[in-house]
Amino acid sequence: LLSNPRLYKTGIAYIFDSQGLAVYHPLMQAEQRGTAMVADVASGADMRFKAEYIKNVVGKFGSNGTWVYPWSNPVTGRDEMWFYHFQPIPSTPYQLVVTAVDYEIVASAEALESSMLLVINLCIVGTVITLIVSGCFLFYMTRWVDKKFARQ
Repeated sequence: LLSNPRLYKTGIAYIFDSQGLAVYHPLMQAEQRGTAMVADVASGADMRFKAEYIKNVVGKFGSNGTWVYPWSNPVTGRDEMWFYHFQPIPSTPYQLVVTAVDYEIVASAEALESSMLLVINLCIVGTVITLIVSGCFLFYMTRWVDKKFARQ
């Protein structure tokens, strides 16, 4: 079911049980399943993150919720907001967690916004050009009609 879940480019999904043991996590080895604490797998060596993760995700086992964690990515130098959404899996003793980073979540919306702005700008330019052409046409038609009837 979760052999290779991908959420955006870097987001993941995983499962843990009521004791906080990782049932499945893409960062753990197969032999760790059911023996490694999900907080240890998710946090690596980051003790500050681990404490917050235990409080805000593992500690809320059995409930639905979202937790946002600010993180300064040492590889990219970028400040990121990681969104963790968790909920119980019905009729099981497990909790599902899905996580993704802010800039990947909003990327599609930003691309759509850029496309919409382009369309709006093209419509405005088209309208202005149409008004100018129409104005010139009316001006010259009015002059032509005036000349035509002025001769008679």
